[in-house]
Amino acid sequence: MPRPLPGCQLIRVLRNGPVTEVWLGRLDGEEQPIVVKRAVDPADEDTLQRLVEAGAVAAAAAHPDLRSPRGTIDDPPGLAVVYPYVEGGTLRCLLDERGALSAGELVALFSPVAAMLDALAPSGFVHGDLTPSNILLRTDGTPLVIDPGTPGAAVPAYADPTFATGREPCARSDVFSLGVIAYEALIGRLPHRGEPAEILALAAAGAHRRLDTWPGVSPDVAVVVETALSADPSQRHDDAASFLEALSAVVDPEEVRLPGPVANPGTTLVPPEDETLEFGPRPDAAAESPARTGGWRAALRAAISWPSRGRLARWPTRSASSNWRCP
Repeated sequence: MPRPLPGCQLIRVLRNGPVTEVWLGRLDGEEQPIVVKRAVDPADEDTLQRLVEAGAVAAAAAHPDLRSPRGTIDDPPGLAVVYPYVEGGTLRCLLDERGALSAGELVALFSPVAAMLDALAPSGFVHGDLTPSNILLRTDGTPLVIDPGTPGAAVPAYADPTFATGREPCARSDVFSLGVIAYEALIGRLPHRGEPAEILALAAAGAHRRLDTWPGVSPDVAVVVETALSADPSQRHDDAASFLEALSAVVDPEEVRLPGPVANPGTTLVPPEDETLEFGPRPDAAAESPARTGGWRAALRAAISWPSRGRLARWPTRSASSNWRCP
């Protein structure tokens, strides 16, 4: 039985991690399903802070291709973050079903993602945790990016190895993550594998099988992706837009082939829990952390600047037009 959440019916668990859980739910008095992200321990202020910081970053960005929260709901003694439910799948689902994608399909998938990152760059936005599970695919195949990272946590297989040295996420960090996704999507396996520390060490050394040695990969495409995977950030493309421009120069976009409809129309697109790697707080984190000063709820609401409407603030949701869903 789930821990009760006042004002919300929890229908089924979608993701169950060591410190967070994600539920499909429905607010009292509403028919539209929602996604609820909450801490396993509602008194865990560090986890709560990460949840609400990610929500605040997405809400402040206010971009149609970056999922924004609808608001928060009390989860005593803390709170839970509520997101709109979106039908479709994830890039992770697509890779699991297809095994690999063409370079042209990658161009088509990455174009809106790069455009979103480029549009938000002047505000200082960096995602910091791009993974196939964090790129949702609406039922028409267009991507919707979710869960911008917070300092100190990332999925090791896709993380910029310089994070382990205390380096702050930057545009070239997102380029590295897109490079890992591209490598995996083209051949069906990650460039660096092993335990989290081993993955970071391999990535930092640039130790992986070069993409152009795999059958069927164009040498021109391989050069672009290998540049994105450079261990030295200064050797990578400047940003996601530059990466996409280089990729588009050597391959034309192709329509993304989605799997056919699946039997269960209620299956959610929320991805499975990825193992995250804790790199530790920044040296100044304790001084600036709203959670440690007891003001993270106020800080979140101030950052989002949402209107007051009952227990939950509202954001418009974006509907999709076809019927592909993640199995």
